Amino acid sequence: MIHLLLLLVAALSFSALMHGLPRHQGPLLHRMLPRLASRRLRIAGWAGIALGTALAVLAFGWGYGLIVWLGACTLGATAAVLHLAFRIQARRHVH
Repeated sequence: MIHLLLLLVAALSFSALMHGLPRHQGPLLHRMLPRLASRRLRIAGWAGIALGTALAVLAFGWGYGLIVWLGACTLGATAAVLHLAFRIQARRHVH
């Protein structure tokens, strides 16, 4: 169960980081966010990454926990990038 939680934290963290970058806001949100909102999303993303690291280390220890967390980060980042790619592709077909 902790593996699913870590995967969810990683995916949400990378999604927040991605939504906080101005270059990705157009394809994802169809508008630009104010600077403060972008900054808060980036802070939330990094806080989620720190939280996930802490959860993994508490659950599995430093040795195995970091490996599990990096695996969850890999899958979470891949999901965020694929979501962005599909949104851009879908937007091209609409216009």
